[in-house]
Amino acid sequence: MFKLLKKISRNKQESDALVYLSNNLPTILKNSDLILKTPEYYFVTYKLFYIASPYVGTRKLYLGDLVSAWRGNIMVSENCCGRVLIYYNTGSILSGKNNYAGICEKCGKIIRRNDLADFSKRFIYFDQLGKNHVKPEFTFTFEELIEEVS
Repeated sequence: MFKLLKKISRNKQESDALVYLSNNLPTILKNSDLILKTPEYYFVTYKLFYIASPYVGTRKLYLGDLVSAWRGNIMVSENCCGRVLIYYNTGSILSGKNNYAGICEKCGKIIRRNDLADFSKRFIYFDQLGKNHVKPEFTFTFEELIEEVS
């Protein structure tokens, strides 16, 4: 799988981050309840997690935001043999055209496409979601979280 990821990624740093995320996606999914109820886990950031629009800017997404969006099928597509869990999405809130990348939860393949509808709905979802949580003083890094819950 590593060779496939190297071809898809734009650089070595992104490739390493994709490998790490792909390898640890089962751990994230297994611990999703814990991530959602523990602020120090919920607010974990990772360099690949974001949503962006040229008119509004870029918003980093917290791991808890993504877990919540995956559960609600907000950041999910069906373009593989299983659900594709989207970790970044960029596009226009005016036209709705967008690009995204995600990982198939069944086979682990990285999917990059531009055919997901309702970009503005996803952008608004994350904007509203961020208003409902209070960020703690301390949060784990993504790597510390994986080590902690493994």
